[in-house]
Amino acid sequence: MTAHGDAQGTGSGPLRAGLTAMAALLIFQFALGMWVNLYVSIPQLAPGYVMMRVMSAVMYSVGAPVLMLHMMLGWLMAAGALMVFVLSLLEGRTAVIGLAVVGLASVLLAGLGGLFFLFSGGDNAYSYLMALAFVSAFSAYFSALAIAR
Repeated sequence: MTAHGDAQGTGSGPLRAGLTAMAALLIFQFALGMWVNLYVSIPQLAPGYVMMRVMSAVMYSVGAPVLMLHMMLGWLMAAGALMVFVLSLLEGRTAVIGLAVVGLASVLLAGLGGLFFLFSGGDNAYSYLMALAFVSAFSAYFSALAIAR
């Protein structure tokens, strides 16, 4: 047994599973996000709207169930990204830890972009931010998966 995994020196099973799950969830999340961007009407809100009023307004827009799924999956992915980060710390490989940090930061940045997207009434700049964060997160998790083999 080595300090970094099983007898062959490969990465931990839970870390590899977490990285694989995050990469798969990111692809599904991206597809949902593109559907929302193309087919969901995000209402333009007056300045000063609080989060619950934004959510209420969005609930009555066309395509709300897909948007809600997209948002809930985002929360799940934030928790998953944190879990992958913790597992990478336990694994102890600096490169994997660094990539897990990039993945976590990218997932959080995408979520922040999503909030601003809703508050702005669907500003494409925030959609672009989410897409760039997706590319960054996916690249980080895919690279970490290759290293953790």
